[in-house]
Amino acid sequence: MQYPFSCTPGTLQALYSTLSQARIGRYLPTAGGDSQLALRTYLWNARLCQEFYAPTQLAEVALRNTLAKGLERRFGSDWHNTPGLVAGLPDMHKRKLRKAIDEEFKLHGTNLTAGHVVSALPLGFWVHMLSATPRKIVWKGSFAAQFPHLPVNVQEQDVHLKVDKFRKFRNRVAHHNAIFDKKPMKQLQNIQDIVSWICPDTLWLMKQVSNPALVISQRPVI
Repeated sequence: MQYPFSCTPGTLQALYSTLSQARIGRYLPTAGGDSQLALRTYLWNARLCQEFYAPTQLAEVALRNTLAKGLERRFGSDWHNTPGLVAGLPDMHKRKLRKAIDEEFKLHGTNLTAGHVVSALPLGFWVHMLSATPRKIVWKGSFAAQFPHLPVNVQEQDVHLKVDKFRKFRNRVAHHNAIFDKKPMKQLQNIQDIVSWICPDTLWLMKQVSNPALVISQRPVI
């Protein structure tokens, strides 16, 4: 929806102070220096981020679940404690895994499951599991099995690049950054590609609950 309001000078000054000049000022160039339009554009960008919440959530959950299932097939239900997996992780990701296990154990005690660990691990961990070293050491030729609908012409390194691109965009959405000028429709296509490789039915659901193109068409104007 459009945001047709205009603020009094005092309110505008207060909003720029509260939300920060740097944050709202990010939108001044695209608003032609119009402070009112910059604020409306900022709110419109927030609405666009909202439209990406469901797609990014569905993609992240689908991705981590398919990779977790693959790890379970390779290492068993206790994969997160398996030396064969843990020893091959870089120190940073070892710490992330240990932190996830420890925090979830505090919550669930002896009822802790691999599912709890999966949900606690950050997206960066799962992106790493698609990078060059894990592809050779962890998956050992079974990489494509995690993406049952992967086209034959898509290379393994391309999967990693697309998923990492998704991670960076997802972080912008989650941190309330500007995304309107980050080619959002191309970002959406990237997200949809990844999900289509995992589960076409999840892609169908994604398309039912989100319509970024509509929000983009409602960009505020003077």
